[in-house]
Amino acid sequence: MTLAACIAVLAILGCLDAFAVDLPPFDLDEEQHLDRLSEGPYVAIVIPALFSGAVLFVASGFALITSTRSELLPWAILALFFAFMGTDELLEFHESLERASGVDWQILYLPLMLVGGACWLRALNRMSQFDTERLLWLGGAAAWIVASMLEFGAHVSEGDVGGGVLPHESLVLEEVLEMTGSSMFLLALFLVCRRIGGRQPA
Repeated sequence: MTLAACIAVLAILGCLDAFAVDLPPFDLDEEQHLDRLSEGPYVAIVIPALFSGAVLFVASGFALITSTRSELLPWAILALFFAFMGTDELLEFHESLERASGVDWQILYLPLMLVGGACWLRALNRMSQFDTERLLWLGGAAAWIVASMLEFGAHVSEGDVGGGVLPHESLVLEEVLEMTGSSMFLLALFLVCRRIGGRQPA
């Protein structure tokens, strides 16, 4: 409920920023601007990016704990994957790579996504007896996939970055879906961690 409430508040403030008033700290389409800290926190800090990063770091922590209580793989790799994605939210790795190469970051990240997807499938198989966890795990993946499609459509048209086939405002929905997917992953990993922990000898 807390995660849902946070996402709802950020979505409302993000919509206000996109369609009504200028609220830079709640711009859903912006990353952290650590290089702007000298100009003040109102310019540099982006609350949705901080929230997304925090959710991914917590998810990484639960995956790491699970790896110590169960088979090392895929949980340890998932822990690294979520930690990297959380760091990316804060330090703009994908934005920097895209600017430097001129290639959409989703294409550059394909190898990482393939590794993460393989571990995701392995984890899904390990959740075969956990209905709630499986639903959350599947829902998180669905939300991330739709978010990626929206971002690709907003940024890429006929192979050219910047000429999107979707309106720029669709990125508000993309970011909300991304936060929702990350939160579903966190909840799934928390429940799996608790279930597996409960099976350990006292």
